[in-house]
Amino acid sequence: MKALIRTAVLALALLAGVSVAHGQTWNIQVVDDAGDTGYDSQTVVDGAGIPYIFYKSSGSQMYLAYWVPGEGGAGGWQYMTLESSVPVGYTYDVLVDPDGRFRIAYARVNAVRYGIFDPVAKTWVLGPETVTGALAYSHVDLVLTTIGQDVIPVLSVNQENSKVYVYRRDPGSGVWTSTQVDPLHNASRASSIAIDSTQNMHVSFYEPTGANLMYATKAWDDTIWQIGTVDIAGNVGDYSSIAVTPDDQVHIIYYDATNGDLKYAALNP
Repeated sequence: MKALIRTAVLALALLAGVSVAHGQTWNIQVVDDAGDTGYDSQTVVDGAGIPYIFYKSSGSQMYLAYWVPGEGGAGGWQYMTLESSVPVGYTYDVLVDPDGRFRIAYARVNAVRYGIFDPVAKTWVLGPETVTGALAYSHVDLVLTTIGQDVIPVLSVNQENSKVYVYRRDPGSGVWTSTQVDPLHNASRASSIAIDSTQNMHVSFYEPTGANLMYATKAWDDTIWQIGTVDIAGNVGDYSSIAVTPDDQVHIIYYDATNGDLKYAALNP
């Protein structure tokens, strides 16, 4: 982990612009203006309401910016370089675990990596480690599931126009294992993964040859994925995102390129 690379300390009132739309007032400020930066940004907020912003630069650096409050409304952004050789344009994920730590999964130019970052100590408490077998220049989606006392990371990973794989980390040994979701169909852009209350895994992805939205599911300990087609009406299924409700209902949103529409599908119970 590199040391702090720069600090911007200004009064919040000086940093913020004001934008009013539909009766709402937004405080707008520049987080980082050093070079061409701000790609693929993601934000998490800790229990004290402090925002932590993860983002990339055109030079393939991954940064973390976080707000440090000051007296009388003053404060400033501080910055850390988390990683180098992280290509722009590939999806990654940052989640907050039950202990308030940040679980991060992303692709470098030579591997997929996973780590746990402590926002209090501002340091990695795990890794970032290489996800064994996962290919570079991949889209990565992360979900966490709890079994007993263990919080287990599960990733869906795919390169452009390539097969989707799901990786999970053994909490005891730290070993990553994988399964191929669909041996017949490739995925374009990012696949999406969710896990329900009994650790059944659910994956959605866009199949570019037929231009269809695909869905796959597998029980935690099964070896075979069940594959189905959700929507085939035109060029549909790109940019999908899957979610599972507390009562284990599956929901998918996705893009209909034929009609230029945002669509939504729910799996009938």
